Amino acid sequence: ARDRVTASKALVVTRALWSVPTGPVLAEAVEVSATIDHGTRYIAPVGEDVDAYQMFEFVGMAVMADQDNTVVTIDKDGAGPAAPVTVTLNRGESHYINGGVLKGAEVTATKPVQAHLLTGDIGAYYETRWYTLIPVGDWFNRYMSPVGSSTTGQPCHIFLYNHNATPITISAASRLGTESITVAPGATYRWTAPQNSGSMFSSAGGEPFSAIATVGAAPN
Repeated sequence: ARDRVTASKALVVTRALWSVPTGPVLAEAVEVSATIDHGTRYIAPVGEDVDAYQMFEFVGMAVMADQDNTVVTIDKDGAGPAAPVTVTLNRGESHYINGGVLKGAEVTATKPVQAHLLTGDIGAYYETRWYTLIPVGDWFNRYMSPVGSSTTGQPCHIFLYNHNATPITISAASRLGTESITVAPGATYRWTAPQNSGSMFSSAGGEPFSAIATVGAAPN
């Protein structure tokens, strides 16, 4: 951590990790986004309270500051009863929430930060997924996924999260047609992609929402 990378032309940076005892069969990676894309508010679209075949049995969160004296407040259960945690981070410093993150968990900061979710099935030897969160101000009203479910029983799930104060209607389009989905305020809806098909999601009223995917999500 704390490495600083600059370049005269565009580049892509990722970070991959795995545990020494289990090796790369239990490994994950996240996109290291440019600091210009960092923000001051993030919301977790999934958490340990989302029913998803134990894929999110554990959800942690890591937050890193871009600048000195950044005050970060992390509310790991969103509207739940747990008190938020407030920390002050300097440039390159991070704070880690070791589990207990629920959908709607929120990060707010006085200066730009980056945030990642680290999820997994407790006790599994192969099932972990990490996500680079997008600042709420950059959420959009349309998303596309190029991945469909496999023909060998490995579905692709798309999780649609609505942070708006009112329900929203989302159209899910695939090669099988278009399905209309209503997502309640503060709720996450799990949609299963058909086999051999990409999909597109758009809100009927142009409301911003969040969408993430789990690929190869075996139910056992």
